[in-house]
Amino acid sequence: MSDAKNTPIEHAPMAMPEPSASMAAAAASPIVEPPPYSPLAHQPAVTEAVTKDAQAFAPPPQAARAPTHLSGGFVTRNQPILANCPKCQLQVTSEIDTKVGTKGGLFTLLTCLVCWPLFWIPLCMDSCKDEVHRCPTCKTELGRIPA
Repeated sequence: MSDAKNTPIEHAPMAMPEPSASMAAAAASPIVEPPPYSPLAHQPAVTEAVTKDAQAFAPPPQAARAPTHLSGGFVTRNQPILANCPKCQLQVTSEIDTKVGTKGGLFTLLTCLVCWPLFWIPLCMDSCKDEVHRCPTCKTELGRIPA
């Protein structure tokens, strides 16, 4: 048994296949580069299709609301604003009124689910209320700042 372990196993050499004529022709032909990509060549067709789709799915026009003209770039909370009233056509300093909005209602519901005896707390907090600006003359709502 010791003689079988020490004798090397001889393998027959592997024969390599001969290259075919098509493989030789492919190896001899030069590599051809593809044409350069031009994104502008396809742009008009895509733009036209998108425009047509956008027009087909556009929402119907709605009745236009009277625009509110506010002076200044931004509005801060708890500050009256100088605005043009669309109803009485006067430039007025707004009156501020607070009302429970979506955020206040959601916090009230959440508090009721978690600890129902304290559900009333978000209803008393100004930070959970929307700020409504009204014309002091005709009481028309000029704008609303959500909580």
